[in-house]
Amino acid sequence: ASAAAAAAAASAKTASLASHRWAPLLREWLKKSAAVFRRPTNFLGFLQGIPGCVPWSIIGVFMNDYLAVDKGLGVEHATTIMMFFGFGGMFGTITGGVLGQKLYNAKPWYMTAYMGAAAIAGIFPWLYLVEADDYGTSVEAMGEKIAVMFFAGWLATMTGVNVRTVIVNVNAPYERGTAFAWFNLTDDLGKGFGPVMSSALVANVGRSLAFKLGFGFWAPCGALCLLCGLTMPRDVDAVRREMQELADGRSPRRDEARAGGGDAERTSL
Repeated sequence: ASAAAAAAAASAKTASLASHRWAPLLREWLKKSAAVFRRPTNFLGFLQGIPGCVPWSIIGVFMNDYLAVDKGLGVEHATTIMMFFGFGGMFGTITGGVLGQKLYNAKPWYMTAYMGAAAIAGIFPWLYLVEADDYGTSVEAMGEKIAVMFFAGWLATMTGVNVRTVIVNVNAPYERGTAFAWFNLTDDLGKGFGPVMSSALVANVGRSLAFKLGFGFWAPCGALCLLCGLTMPRDVDAVRREMQELADGRSPRRDEARAGGGDAERTSL
């Protein structure tokens, strides 16, 4: 009995120590999360990824099989066409980042307008690819579809490569770790939501119409990016003022910034 009582006391003491250790971390995380969500650009940037993942789920899960079976290309030719979507995405990641930086340097909202326009424009190559009935395995027919697929890949990567820059610039260095934790959480939520939504559409309306509706989810994604342009300049200015106050030693958050510096270094892009 005495041994059991001693074990219970030790367990209670361990639990008490653990709660005392985690309680300050939890309070700090809640405090930083509140600061992150006080900036509207963060909320819009997090939210855009949820509808934006629906078209990506169609591309990744269904499109190769759709081209091979429904469009009659066969696995080899369908895979060849989809490969050029990947090449277009690689090219878009590089050029999109460079162009986005130049637009941001000119005016921050130019970059968000570019992101939104690219997301919405990315719908139309896919509508053409779903609607087209002139697929073939000749060099001419394949070349046309490869060109459209490359262009689709180029447009599709514009938002993703630049939205992280938006998150970096509207958050103080000591809050970026928390901001990116929320960004990754909502992005993963979209990755789970996308296949469920696209599968439900396929089951109810068939593949062709489901894909057209699914690619339309890039429209709300683009609209949210455009709305970021209304809030981003104010949020960027607020962060710059806060950083200047920290540099001048006038901010009450000076000690917090010093404590959070290591986290900021790990999460900055």
